[in-house]
Amino acid sequence: MNICENGNIVSMLYPSDLQTAVADDYISMENYNHLTIVFFKGVTTAADDPTLTLVQAKTAAGGSVKDLLIVDKYYKKQGTLLSTNSDGGQFTLTTQTASNTIVGDADSAEEQALWVIEIEASELDCDGGFYFVQASIGDTGSNAHYGCILGILTEPRYGQESTPSPLA
Repeated sequence: MNICENGNIVSMLYPSDLQTAVADDYISMENYNHLTIVFFKGVTTAADDPTLTLVQAKTAAGGSVKDLLIVDKYYKKQGTLLSTNSDGGQFTLTTQTASNTIVGDADSAEEQALWVIEIEASELDCDGGFYFVQASIGDTGSNAHYGCILGILTEPRYGQESTPSPLA
């Protein structure tokens, strides 16, 4: 599958210093059935563990925001250097009670991390008009800690010559 012809990739959080809480655009899933959220971060000081939070909204401006309580599993690669085979080869499936947050474990600050969350549009409250998703990272502490979030939208709902923009 060619992602650029059959989907869209957008920044959900530009590369940022996570020592202060950061959030970026709401992404519309109105024209897509699937969203893969990819959080990638560098190494920082112990105890500055990240927390990723998902919300849904009715508008691109964040109207009528509510928690997206669907995350019961996610995939992660985490290690001292993800580019090596020993730390970065396979994803680990991580399960949790359904929530709208992923909280870094005790070692997550001191390691590089790549977290992947899969969302189906049907998991949003589409009947209530909620088509927009935002991923944010809470304040990680007082030390520099860099990360970003990409959204990969696939399975367009309508056949078109080019896929629609998820940014309203």
